[in-house]
Amino acid sequence: MDGNTDFQRTGRELLKKLNELDVKVANELKLLKEEHRLCPRGELYIRKNRGGWQYYEKLKGEERYITGNHEKIARLMRKRAIEYEIHCRESFCRNVRMASERIDAELAMDAKRNYARTLGRIYASGDFRAISLDKASEEWRRAQYISSTYMPEKKIYMTDSGIAVRSKSEKIIADRLFAFGVAFRYEAQMLIDGRLVYPDFTIRTEEGKIIIWEHMGLLDDESYMQNAIMKLERYRIEGFKQHTNLICTDEDDIASPQIIDGIIKKRLL
Repeated sequence: MDGNTDFQRTGRELLKKLNELDVKVANELKLLKEEHRLCPRGELYIRKNRGGWQYYEKLKGEERYITGNHEKIARLMRKRAIEYEIHCRESFCRNVRMASERIDAELAMDAKRNYARTLGRIYASGDFRAISLDKASEEWRRAQYISSTYMPEKKIYMTDSGIAVRSKSEKIIADRLFAFGVAFRYEAQMLIDGRLVYPDFTIRTEEGKIIIWEHMGLLDDESYMQNAIMKLERYRIEGFKQHTNLICTDEDDIASPQIIDGIIKKRLL
């Protein structure tokens, strides 16, 4: 998605959720109508007298006394309840579709307004820091945490967010995370499987989900790879799995800015 349309992401995502709910309710409506077709043809009427409730079935303009027929009463009660559920869902779907059309039209109008050009350029620039509305993630990012003290002299690459990292590749990742307004911690201490580990990046999404990002920068180093494999196994035991809440990259991914940006947009935004 380019900058001119990416600024409408919030509106489009909300519209998508509304349409998904419409589909869900429409499926419920279909099942209810199928059940309704199996119900008795008559309608239930209930009258009250001194002795309690009396039940009648009305069919083709005629009423029939059915107070003692408990099975027929139960089926007609169910039919009346289903009819109301159908009515509610039909009304909901009808109004949601009308609202969806209006929202879609307003989004199209927004794209033509003066501020759309500026917003489009903000998103095209990739600098989302100033427009981040996720206060919880920002507070989490700013909070104190224990980080790795291993060979601090190796942290020689200063990132845009003001933290020092160990490699040019980690700087690229950190700078892109910062540019997109993603809350992250560098080499933050975690207790996993009874051992302390320090993931390259620990990330908090706007939904509050924690994601680990490990960059495999020395795949040709046997000792490095053995340690990395053990680390990934500990993550797996703790419930961190690739394509869900674990991201693993290598030097080939770093070679293209589009790949890193794509990972961030797909997995973290």
